Amino acid sequence: MLGLAILITLSSVKALSSTCPAYKCNKTNLPNQSSCSYLNTTSNITYVNPCKGDYICISTSSTSSQCQYKSSYIANSQVSGAKCLYNQDCTNSNTCIQNTCHGLSINTPCKSHLDCDVGLFCTPSNMTCVPQLKKGQLGCYEDANCVNNAGCQVFSQSNPENNICTEYFSVDDYEVLAGCNATGDVNYLCKSGFCVDIGTSLCYPAPISAKKTPISCLNNTVCISKLTGKAEQVFTTSCNCGLNSESIMFCNIFPGDDVYNEYDSMVRDWITSGNIMKCNTYGRFGSSCMKSYWSDSKYKEFTRKMYRALYYPKFVNAEDCVLEMAFYEYYELLDKGFGDFIALGGMIAFLIV
Repeated sequence: MLGLAILITLSSVKALSSTCPAYKCNKTNLPNQSSCSYLNTTSNITYVNPCKGDYICISTSSTSSQCQYKSSYIANSQVSGAKCLYNQDCTNSNTCIQNTCHGLSINTPCKSHLDCDVGLFCTPSNMTCVPQLKKGQLGCYEDANCVNNAGCQVFSQSNPENNICTEYFSVDDYEVLAGCNATGDVNYLCKSGFCVDIGTSLCYPAPISAKKTPISCLNNTVCISKLTGKAEQVFTTSCNCGLNSESIMFCNIFPGDDVYNEYDSMVRDWITSGNIMKCNTYGRFGSSCMKSYWSDSKYKEFTRKMYRALYYPKFVNAEDCVLEMAFYEYYELLDKGFGDFIALGGMIAFLIV
């Protein structure tokens, strides 16, 4: 596919009617003490009461959710290169040595990329750990085959010798980049972070919303971009329900909008920091690696901006208690004064719904 790409909904979807529930903070309209949300189907209002302590809100039916205990420990979650205390912290066959997870060494038989140590990947030709391909080298199938600050530009699925490892954010606007679609992709190989097929598949300036955000909507017809690039393309994003108390729908943002740019700049910071090179190929953009090598404040900032960019309509005019219920990780990372692992497979999709 297109190296690392995050697919957003830049496509036309049939018109939506305003049937979104309203979300309101209220303790008295819930069925029982363990309830954290309840949809009153008559009023179409979802009442919310955030869970306390180490409990999170888990959906138990189409209309209600209950507080359930969240284990603070997840075994086998740390990739090679990430910090650990014991072997069970590390993923797959990795072991914990001097507080760092270590994978299998070069030329050792493997079953997946996660088995291999930092700087290696599990080659499909003979299932052994081999060095990642450097920038400019041919022969990749996917991003995981390339060094951690580069992705695989795929020209042929059948013949990897035509595919090249390309530095992230290095391909100029209007340069050919195989595999983009007509509705547009967020693509980390492009300097702009965006590509599209306009008869030719190429990197392209990132679109910006035609109106000032947030944009309220009833359907996708108002969720359009400004005229973009030399071809003056107009892109469409989707109209989605929010988590606000008025049942208002909002347009998703475009990758050229300010809120998305804040997240995008953090991704670029992570890549240029060099810390991305310290973990397993599959963990290059994963939380375990970021937590191990970024400062706590930097990781919190990244996570906050990621949530706001990828789930933008949900955040607009939402009450704090609703965000605490719906996005507990986001809410936990909020600093006072302020309102995981990610697998690579050529393409990563965050569908904003």
